[in-house]
Amino acid sequence: MRYIAFACRVFNTVYSLAKRCRAFSDIEDEIELQIRNGVDMVVGLDSLKTAVKIADHIAKDIKNEIFTQT
Repeated sequence: MRYIAFACRVFNTVYSLAKRCRAFSDIEDEIELQIRNGVDMVVGLDSLKTAVKIADHIAKDIKNEIFTQT
């Protein structure tokens, strides 16, 4: 259950970057800031490659939801 919470925080960080049209290379700084603010974050999910994969997953999920509603 703990790892799900970590993954959710990383997903939320990536979603926030995408929503604000920020570069995914900013994920490392965003996660470092969260750690400095006391948020328990997992190490290893803070790379550009991971951010791109997460954003792609989110986009596919949103796309599927939009097309199944019509």
